Amino acid sequence: MKFWPKIFFSIYFFPCFLNISVLLITDADARCSSFYLKAVGQDGFGGESLARIGLIATAVNEGFAYCHSPFYHLHHVGGHEEALENFLNLSGAAHVLFGRDQNCSSIRSKILLGEGLLPRKKFICREGKSIVGICSKTHICASIFSKKPSSVLKIIPSLRAAFNDGVSYGTENGSDQNVTNIVVHLRRGDAPSHRVLSNKKLLSLIRVLRQRYKNMQIKFHVYSQGNEHEFYDIISEKSVSLHLSAPTVPCRYGSRGMAKNENCLNHTVSEHIVDDLMQTFSSLITADVLVLANSAFSYLAGIYNSGTVYYIYNKKGSFVGNRKPLPSWIALNLR
Repeated sequence: MKFWPKIFFSIYFFPCFLNISVLLITDADARCSSFYLKAVGQDGFGGESLARIGLIATAVNEGFAYCHSPFYHLHHVGGHEEALENFLNLSGAAHVLFGRDQNCSSIRSKILLGEGLLPRKKFICREGKSIVGICSKTHICASIFSKKPSSVLKIIPSLRAAFNDGVSYGTENGSDQNVTNIVVHLRRGDAPSHRVLSNKKLLSLIRVLRQRYKNMQIKFHVYSQGNEHEFYDIISEKSVSLHLSAPTVPCRYGSRGMAKNENCLNHTVSEHIVDDLMQTFSSLITADVLVLANSAFSYLAGIYNSGTVYYIYNKKGSFVGNRKPLPSWIALNLR
């Protein structure tokens, strides 16, 4: 897409009014010397990571710069933002992709970005002037995943390499090279009912994959939250291991994904909860076969997993936020 036409009218329709914003630049062929994209929203680890990855991919594809902002007030796992920042190491990926650390703190000119990552008010782009485009809504920052997720493919090698250079964490999948580990991630806890995969469908999924990999020695690993009694009919299944993480701080969300309760915005969790999260993430991305849940955390793991990735097909939308699957991901249609 061309981000800088000479005059650009962006029109937003709301129930009660029409808002028209105008973007002006000084010359038909001019561009700002440096236009930086920066995410400053508040969401969970998965959502905020996708927001930054979405902006990195947009910057690479459109020829912009990128200004990395460390995690701040993460939902569910507050108080351990620095540990998770070092764990995922997105700043390392940005350093590789953009050639140097992008520090926007000294740039005074900033503009808030709205839907489509378009400026929400007019500004003049002058030669030699750097501007930081601030994206404060997770669903806007990560909109590339709902429009053209294939655009992220070119940066995935850098993301994975930076992660491998970061803080390493063990997995619970086992190390037997003769066994194909099939990892299934389930969203439970505070997830809305439409994003929860029932035990009945989970058993159906296991049977489908058993048939698909019938000529291989396989082991299932189910990662979720909750109590064992919620998975009573899963535990009895042959070659199925259940891995339950400690519960995180629950959040209630509005239609746009914004937290509705104060506990989600201001809290500190214990260290073992964050350790569980990092170990679960490491287990998901190192799986030979990964089945994604309908969650940002799971979607993020799918990006980093280099094996075979499945997702549960839903005609109303397989992923929250209208995200679309990456081209290599395989749909599973459960009945």
